[in-house]
Amino acid sequence: MVSLYIIYTFILLILGVNLFSFLKRRRGMKVSEQFIYLYLLISAFGWVIANSVADLSKEPGIAIVAARLAILFPLNFMSAFLTIASIFPQTIHKKKAIAANILNIGTVILTVLFALRLNSEQNISSFKIVENGPAEYSPGSFYTISLIYAIVILVTTLAHWIKNLRSYTRTQKLQILALIIALAIVYIFLGVGLTYFPVVGLLEYGPIAFISLGFLLYVTNQTFFVKAFFSDIRETIIRILTVTVIGLIVSIAAYNFILYNSYLNPLSVFLLSIVLFEIITFISNETIKVTQVGHERLRREILDFNSKTATIFKRELVLKELKNTLSSIFPSQEVTLEVSQKGKDPLSELCHKWWEVNGHTKPVTPEIVIDESYKTESDIQWIEKFLKLLIKKQVVLIIPINNDKTVIGLVKLSGANISLDLKEYSLIKLLTQNLSVSMSRAYLYSEVTRFNTRLEQKVKEQTKDINNKYEQLLEAQRRERDMIDIMGHELRTPISIVKLQFELLTKHLINSKIYFSIAEYVENINSAILREVRLINSLLGATKLDQNKLELNFEQANIVSILRESYEPHIHEINKKGLNFTFKSPKGSERWEVEVDRTRILEVFDNIINNAVKYTPKGDIKVELEKDDRYYIVTVSDTGLGISKDSLKHLGEKFYRADHERDNLVVKPGGTGLGVYVSIGIIKKHGGQFKVRSVLGKGSTFVLTIPIHQKNKANTSPQSLNIFERLGLKK
Repeated sequence: MVSLYIIYTFILLILGVNLFSFLKRRRGMKVSEQFIYLYLLISAFGWVIANSVADLSKEPGIAIVAARLAILFPLNFMSAFLTIASIFPQTIHKKKAIAANILNIGTVILTVLFALRLNSEQNISSFKIVENGPAEYSPGSFYTISLIYAIVILVTTLAHWIKNLRSYTRTQKLQILALIIALAIVYIFLGVGLTYFPVVGLLEYGPIAFISLGFLLYVTNQTFFVKAFFSDIRETIIRILTVTVIGLIVSIAAYNFILYNSYLNPLSVFLLSIVLFEIITFISNETIKVTQVGHERLRREILDFNSKTATIFKRELVLKELKNTLSSIFPSQEVTLEVSQKGKDPLSELCHKWWEVNGHTKPVTPEIVIDESYKTESDIQWIEKFLKLLIKKQVVLIIPINNDKTVIGLVKLSGANISLDLKEYSLIKLLTQNLSVSMSRAYLYSEVTRFNTRLEQKVKEQTKDINNKYEQLLEAQRRERDMIDIMGHELRTPISIVKLQFELLTKHLINSKIYFSIAEYVENINSAILREVRLINSLLGATKLDQNKLELNFEQANIVSILRESYEPHIHEINKKGLNFTFKSPKGSERWEVEVDRTRILEVFDNIINNAVKYTPKGDIKVELEKDDRYYIVTVSDTGLGISKDSLKHLGEKFYRADHERDNLVVKPGGTGLGVYVSIGIIKKHGGQFKVRSVLGKGSTFVLTIPIHQKNKANTSPQSLNIFERLGLKK
């Protein structure tokens, strides 16, 4: 009985490993594929658990129920495997598996019939519990039906593979061969375990047959999960043989220890344990070396290629070294090197299209084309054409040659003897990366060489350009001198007005007999003072911006209050010109607070509204306030003169003023061109945005975006100190 417990525990452990593998890798599978494989796993678990309970339980009621339930699982296991075989290996064209669907329906019908007749003699004709061994029972006609049906499923599976054999690649054919071998092992084990062992009196060894189910599940894992690659069966066989040998060594050692333990003292047991451990460790290490010898050779070749090409700076030599490396890795293959842009031939064109559609430049194999065609939403016709060309020309691997994320060519391997596993493909991708680095280095060297040959010409061109820049600088200095003269006039004019108006006001106070309005003089004086202050602020602000010394003193302020304070001084002028002015803000905006330098923001709003009044002979001026999660949005729009497209490009440059006379709108309102320049600088210092939309003759719209809260109050983003940039010149 202990042996039976150990056998069934071992079988369930193997099935558990397969279940763990499924749970770990199921994310790479479609939902339908997960369901099918889970169906296969549940059938295997159910089959083993039902038989284990029937053999191990000594409760007649439980044992007989488990034995009768066991008939339901073999058919479903084979049916699930048939479903997997009908969709795998995948081909470009999805073919309907009619026979598989019919047999699956038959499986459902038989399962229902068997379930309804579980207690009949057609299921189990006799059942006997053995005290120190597995249960003895005689199967009924249901088992004969199940055997025949299992053979039909097997034949259907093989027929499906044979029918589509021409559509399969070499790797897919090897995967099918592995599955056929696994199926043969299952049938042999089940035949021996469930028929031969009971006949010769080795009934307790019968459950060993179920170990083959775990092996079939493992092989299905290595094919169904890893669709585009071939799992190294040689590595699997070596590992299985190694585990078997280690198991034999441990079992022999344990048996002899139990048999002769009366003659061994503790020291002898300890020394024997060390020897046994060393033997097992040696076998495991040697197994790892044998299984990884191919991968290590491939890794060494790639590292050697990387080492050799590290000092090569010519493309031709890099490609020659690549060909030698590939010939060493795949000695029986015809290596074709082709460095070309897409469009040279149909295969190259389609390969470049494949990389573009899939958004990567990984190495390509026919199996990958088939596998990823199920994931892309692209037209299947060109993919089918691509696959046919790969098969026709016997191209088994295409390696891209990249240069700074651009595919400049490809390397083709032709032949029919390559079946890459996942590790080998990963190493090939490493080779692709090393190749791309080497080719990029070679291209860079070529570019440097060409650069050196043209350096003298470039120096001459740059010298000429510097001379042009010098002329531009002289012109800019002349412009700046002219603007200083203009500003001198602008500064004198308001002061002269103030002086004259003050003298007139004084005379009026002295000679009270003359009747006129004192308010008119006061208004003119106030207007002149405002112009003077605005001009001085613009000059000071522009200077500080140029020198990156504009300091902001942030405080909490009411945004509506700032706006009102900015437009109220202009109300008289607006009324005087007969303009319609509106201020629009959402309900509750009177409580909106903003973290700004109040004086600077007030200066910005004043500049923009002043321009709107100045350049609007008639029509409307609108000021709107909005808010989102992070910003206040102030929009100032007018129906004035507008700005031409050419002038709009230069708006905000230092000392630039729109030429309305040139734009066929004879208006010369004066100004220095500094107001917008300073306003843009202040808004950017606050972390906001300054946008302008304008149509000549129809008006302009200024949109100012200001953060509600300042993340970095010490905003010291450097302004360019390049004199060409500061003066509005191109680099």
